[in-house]
Amino acid sequence: MDQLERAITQLNKAEQQALACTYSPLYTVPLQQGIHKDITVALIFRAVIKCYEIVTHVQSIDFEPFYQSLTDYTSALVHMQSPDHLLGLLQSIVRLLAARSGDDPISVLMDWSWLDAIVENQRVKGTFGIGGEKVAMVVRHLQPYWAATLNYAEQSGGIFKTVEGRSALILADATSTQTPVIGHLLSKDPSLPAIQAGINTFNLLDKQTIALPALISQDMAEKAMKAYTNQRTSELGATVVKMIGLIYLPAAFVRYKTKNGGQREIIVSRLNFVNQELNNVLSQTHQFLHQYGA
Repeated sequence: MDQLERAITQLNKAEQQALACTYSPLYTVPLQQGIHKDITVALIFRAVIKCYEIVTHVQSIDFEPFYQSLTDYTSALVHMQSPDHLLGLLQSIVRLLAARSGDDPISVLMDWSWLDAIVENQRVKGTFGIGGEKVAMVVRHLQPYWAATLNYAEQSGGIFKTVEGRSALILADATSTQTPVIGHLLSKDPSLPAIQAGINTFNLLDKQTIALPALISQDMAEKAMKAYTNQRTSELGATVVKMIGLIYLPAAFVRYKTKNGGQREIIVSRLNFVNQELNNVLSQTHQFLHQYGA
């Protein structure tokens, strides 16, 4: 690992020199791109090694089968768009393994007080004892969200409107890879104080609660957030999005059943915007964590 760290340091220095070079872009741009690719490959390998080191604190396993399992796991989660995308996913897995092993806490909101009410509220009720659903399964997990401050313009007043600058939050569900699931919490939203507190609260994870890795990178989330706010200029006015980082929020997989054997599955969260396509991610993550016990 020390040799790898030295190589990354040297590559970073080479990248800085390439970026400062005043030669023709015809020569410098390919050089910069090549160095960036080498840095990314080195960082990917470092993330794999860190995952392996954390797992071997719990059990003895050879590197080759672990590497194959990790590769299978990441491939099953999402189609990689670039090496940087893979790097972000691996770094997210490193953070989760470290938090589960007691090495490094993460930003997380541990508040399930809302869960029972929402599960009951989402249940289809019967009429005169006919139809309706019963709750068959509730499995808690932690959902990753990219969070950013959202500075926006709030209008008030009648004919003579006044505009005040406000600060709130915008969040992107980090598991939504196809169509980004994004929402905002304005200054008067009742959920805002709890989410803000969670961003500044760091905890380790117990091994009974599954936390999902971030399947989209911070850059991907930021682009989606800016596109989201650009579509809502009539509501938010001029906006400024400033990334904070990743926060883990409580969520749950819920299965409802009917008397005739039908069933319905949903994901519920404290927020009203959450990715519903999580069966594969939850299953693959459960298997990976169960296999390595981290």
